Amino acid sequence: KKAATDWSVKPFQEISAVVIAKNAILVTGLDRDAKKSDKTTPALCAIRVKDGNEMWRQPLPANPVAWGLAQDRSGRIVVTMVDGRTVVFGGD
Repeated sequence: KKAATDWSVKPFQEISAVVIAKNAILVTGLDRDAKKSDKTTPALCAIRVKDGNEMWRQPLPANPVAWGLAQDRSGRIVVTMVDGRTVVFGGD
């Protein structure tokens, strides 16, 4: 018997990393320009666990690295990019 799916969402063309939080799924990824595959739009987004709706989206200054996403106990979100930069969201 096939398991039922509560919801499905595709926030990016390419997903780099996923973190499950209490009420959201954090996802980093990028979309590629259809005419110029080297032009990308990288971002971090939060998807509501309950219904799969996007809660917010934050552009990133560069493409995120694979699995370069973490969240600490205080809720700060850490993202690492392919150019070596690391950014933190939600810090004091």
